[in-house]
Amino acid sequence: MIDADPHATTPWQRLHPLSPVVRAGRHLISIGLIILAGLVGSRHAHGDPRWELIAIGIAIVAGVVTWLVTRWRLVDGVLHIESGLLSRNSSRYPLNRVQAIDIAQSGLARILGLAELRLRMASGGGDTGRLACLTLEHATRLRNELLAIARAEREEPGESGRVAGSALAAAPGADIVEDPGTGEPLVVTHPVRLILGTLTAGIGPVAVIACVAFAIGLAMFPAAAKGIAAGGIWPIIGLAGALWKRFNGDYRLTIHATDAGFQLRSGLVQTTSETISRDRIQLVRLCQPLLWRRFGWCRVEVEVAGTKVKKENRAEGQVSRPLLAVGRLEIGKAIIANVAPGAPECSLKAPRRAIWKAPLSMRFLAIGSNQRYVAARLGRLRATTTWVPLAKVQSIRATEGPVQRRLGLTTVHLDVAGAGACATLQDRDTGEALELLTRLPAQCAACRNSRTGAEVVNLPDRA
Repeated sequence: MIDADPHATTPWQRLHPLSPVVRAGRHLISIGLIILAGLVGSRHAHGDPRWELIAIGIAIVAGVVTWLVTRWRLVDGVLHIESGLLSRNSSRYPLNRVQAIDIAQSGLARILGLAELRLRMASGGGDTGRLACLTLEHATRLRNELLAIARAEREEPGESGRVAGSALAAAPGADIVEDPGTGEPLVVTHPVRLILGTLTAGIGPVAVIACVAFAIGLAMFPAAAKGIAAGGIWPIIGLAGALWKRFNGDYRLTIHATDAGFQLRSGLVQTTSETISRDRIQLVRLCQPLLWRRFGWCRVEVEVAGTKVKKENRAEGQVSRPLLAVGRLEIGKAIIANVAPGAPECSLKAPRRAIWKAPLSMRFLAIGSNQRYVAARLGRLRATTTWVPLAKVQSIRATEGPVQRRLGLTTVHLDVAGAGACATLQDRDTGEALELLTRLPAQCAACRNSRTGAEVVNLPDRA
């Protein structure tokens, strides 16, 4: 048990003895088949199977050695992890730089009752601390304790989750359920809606059309079925893999507002549980793809600082984290009220001459602001509204293309910490953009220096 004291020091501890089995889980089936084939072949050929047995023994010894040389402890608010035998690796993870702490379970880990603890750091290198694996109970308790220490070390803890939780309770519906343990509201993404949403947004329609075209081609040209199958099966497999990764990452996505931030749980085959601190959220966005608007569906995402890393589970590899995978618009707005209390509406439209540059999406271009946030809306096929806390803005820049210069338009970008994360105020009047470039830096500095953002001047009205 770790004390919440940030200066506490714990003795060295090892991972669970079955950790090597879980780490090798992805390859166990293929390795088993290869070894089985070798054993069967040796038996039929009256050969000696000892080489296969030696290989098994080496793998077991390597796993045991890896477990023995991997250890961890906590010293003065810093998590120490040491691993490696020939090449010793000693890593340090300051808890006050932790972006989020996840609990991940692969299929084999769920069977064995184990889990992996992952620390996402606030750095651009994609650095992630891993404790793989601990028992699920130990990993859950350790995550809560590490988060408590991280909050104790920060000078500005996030806002209370209970204020946000009340907003969820004010939006009852099929997406809102009660936590059986605490009775507090949870937002759950339903599987059927997720399937329909996955197939009608992003690459979903492309995958559906490709499958239909593939089936029609096989039916209409049976003589060329072999060639059609050989040429078309691999793109379809690639599309299906991308859809599966998204579905697996967003399956049964559940969000719960707590004092530590937002607790997220998701995953079908490999489950992930994480907590995102409120003061680590860089921006929040609400997305409505074209086919979703007819049903009143939306997706809510938050951006956290970090670098995207490729993962089997899509939810693990994202810098933008979904809070609502597919849900009703009123639920999405309630979540945004939790994440960004007092977020403004996008009421300031783009100049009418912007229609010459963006004839299809011009009516969607708008911005809004108040003392704490800037909001920007754009897109037609995927209408997206982004809210950025002024205190999180890292840089402000303006861009102009040749058509924009002719029309007297400028696009302003508000960059936040993250892999290319920004809010885009697209096709604003050039005079208005100059006002933004002049006033926003001082406004952002004032918000960073004040919890309330007092004396912040609103965005200028369009002339």
